[in-house]
Amino acid sequence: MLQLRSVSRALRFNFPARTSRGALTEHLAHYLLLFDTAAPEHAGWGEAAPLAGLSPDYGPDFATTLEGFVREFNHRQLRELLPQEAAELVGPEWPALRFALETAALDYQHGARRQLYNNAFSRGETGLPINGLVWMGDAAFMHEQIEAKLAAGFDCLKLKIGGLDFATELRILADIRAQAGPDRLTLRVDANGAFAPAEALGKLEQLARFGLHSIEQPIAAGQWAALAEVCRHSPVPVALDEELIGLTEPARQPELLEQVQPAYLVLKPTLLGGLAASQHWAALADRHSIGWWLTSALESNVGLNAISQLAGTVALPGFPQGLGTGQLYHNNLVAPLSIEGGKLHYDPAVPGKRRGSGGWQPCGCASCVILSTLLGKFIPCMPLRLGALLRACHQRRPWRLRWWLLLLLGLAGPVVSSRGQITEPVFRLLRPRARQAKVPFALQRNLIVVEARLNGQGPYNFLLDTGLASSLITDPAVGRELNLATTDRFLVSGAGEESALEAFRVPAVAVQLSGQVGASRASFLMLSEDVLNISGYVGMPVHGLLGADVFRHLVVQVDTEQQMLVFRDPARYRAPRGRRWARLPLEFDGAKAFLNLPVQLSDSLQLPLRLVLDTGAGHALSLETTSDPRLRVPPARLRTQLGRGLNGNINGFLGRVQALQLGRYRISNLLTSYPDSADVAGRAETFRNGNLGFELLKRFTTIIDYPHNQLLLKPNSLFRDPFEHDMCGFDLLAFGPGFQRYRLLRIEPGGPAEQAGLKVNDEIISINLIPAEFFSLTDISRMLHSADGRQLLFVVRRAGTDELQTARVRLTRRI
Repeated sequence: MLQLRSVSRALRFNFPARTSRGALTEHLAHYLLLFDTAAPEHAGWGEAAPLAGLSPDYGPDFATTLEGFVREFNHRQLRELLPQEAAELVGPEWPALRFALETAALDYQHGARRQLYNNAFSRGETGLPINGLVWMGDAAFMHEQIEAKLAAGFDCLKLKIGGLDFATELRILADIRAQAGPDRLTLRVDANGAFAPAEALGKLEQLARFGLHSIEQPIAAGQWAALAEVCRHSPVPVALDEELIGLTEPARQPELLEQVQPAYLVLKPTLLGGLAASQHWAALADRHSIGWWLTSALESNVGLNAISQLAGTVALPGFPQGLGTGQLYHNNLVAPLSIEGGKLHYDPAVPGKRRGSGGWQPCGCASCVILSTLLGKFIPCMPLRLGALLRACHQRRPWRLRWWLLLLLGLAGPVVSSRGQITEPVFRLLRPRARQAKVPFALQRNLIVVEARLNGQGPYNFLLDTGLASSLITDPAVGRELNLATTDRFLVSGAGEESALEAFRVPAVAVQLSGQVGASRASFLMLSEDVLNISGYVGMPVHGLLGADVFRHLVVQVDTEQQMLVFRDPARYRAPRGRRWARLPLEFDGAKAFLNLPVQLSDSLQLPLRLVLDTGAGHALSLETTSDPRLRVPPARLRTQLGRGLNGNINGFLGRVQALQLGRYRISNLLTSYPDSADVAGRAETFRNGNLGFELLKRFTTIIDYPHNQLLLKPNSLFRDPFEHDMCGFDLLAFGPGFQRYRLLRIEPGGPAEQAGLKVNDEIISINLIPAEFFSLTDISRMLHSADGRQLLFVVRRAGTDELQTARVRLTRRI
């Protein structure tokens, strides 16, 4: 019996994609999986991704319609579904859904191997020529894209126009032609209906001098008479694009072509109702001696793969297609597609592979792709043996993986909602038309602490942590105060020596930061008990951690000197320029951001290392020696407790690397943590050599720009401060009202504190005769890192007694 299941994914652009209709930073794609309950390991995939402002089926009711269709289909208990039957089951008013069902059926019919057609392209024997797409932006941004496309070997470019002033666009085209004439480079432009009918021919006359191949949709759709006049007199061949959308009556379709007589049609299956509908338009065009090409409509690699394989079957050989959008997203699904030399290539056999000792890379099979998508969204693992599960796929026993996948799709509440959709909280600017919002923070022990209101109550204090994939409420009292509803149970893994923590999902919480930034339905995990006691380690009440959700859709500037966060709208953001700014590219795997940085380990060894960007780590740099055999703890080392992770104490060594290069800035003699392998083994869901923490980042004005895949750094007044460790040799825990009483939690054997006679559980009464309650925990931490040879006089109360003891500690730099 055939069944359908739907899953959704928010695709995030590498940069705001601008057209004359506005800028896009995110695009929601819905996937249909078609399988037989007797053999669920074979699932055909289809994609429904209606476009805002274009698709007839785009709107708030689409998800509801999709759910209803899935339920209705499953009730039919079909034994067979031919691709051509998709049009009978889905009406023409739902073109994206029709495309998804048709593609899923075609994939299923051909063995669910993502090879929908048998042609030279899908066999990997030849590539499809495609146009390089150049998006709107300022002149510098467009020039940058053009140079990159030319360097990559494209001989056909398509430029979006109509968003800048026309004179600027003409200059850009003139610059392109100065680099490459029509004999070397084909130029297409797409106006997306930006020209008024009265001005269209005048602008087309000016565009004609650049030897353009064509212009797509110069005036808005629905003006057949005006469009026919433009096509009749235009010196630039006109291609119809938006004009075809929604025109589903068979009699009206040839009528359009006969009246308007365009030079070309641009065929987008998502917008036209599928592969068969696009082929129908192509046949009509052929009968009317009109050229055409196939184009993707911002689909993920699932839809792009289907359209490209159709092009491999029906497109005119050597004629560039519009299939270069797979590189738009930094969280696209894995597909056997690549672009080389201006051509799209398909590899019919893309093997899975392992990286490092613990990172798993998904293979090309549908189950691995969707499983990695789901698992990449959150830190916790369901209490399944996922390691064995993933190995089953690599050992060519995919049935076990896929059975568990179906279970996960049906039952994993924190990842998939009851409607089968992956939900991602979207933090945004709350004031209409705001370009930016400022939110103050407290810097406590090298951690960013912000106030947040949950469901209108609070404020509550949260750490801002880019290293955490899913936001976390660590204090369950918050849940009781707000009467938060919880769902499925999870085990939360992180660094540390203790076992995983028990947590429950809180599916929909309204979050606001200073009334300026927020999310209406953020998802949290909530611990069953506050075993972490982050408040005691930070020295102020802390109720949880806000993870990567906050950064996904906003540009976030962290000004350590002013202790101010500035959140900016990515669609209107322009990165600062100047000699002092260093720009570092970010890579993404799931929710985490990575930097690839050169690290000088010794005089003779420099390595490029993959580091997690981690604002929730109080150290400067942490390296995992198990990730590369050349990474070793240096001879000058100090055995210590490095800190505390989600799962308890992190033990290891402190040492120093010679230097780390952050763009134009070289950071020398950098204090580095080397955690024990047992405390980090198996915790990382993807390969990394370590992480970069806030002890280093606080020395810069930092702009964390996930939407544009970049980190920008400018040194501040802390830049030249030395990197020092705790020169006293003890750890403190804050407790009591206001967290202004301090107890010695741990003392390093042989360290200055032990030599001075201090003991575990001593309570500090005063430091240098100043009462302890006059200091914050951060103040005391700064003193312990301050200067080699400095003397501190402690008065302490021995545990269990009223006895006061004095101890004079001489700070000693030991590494």
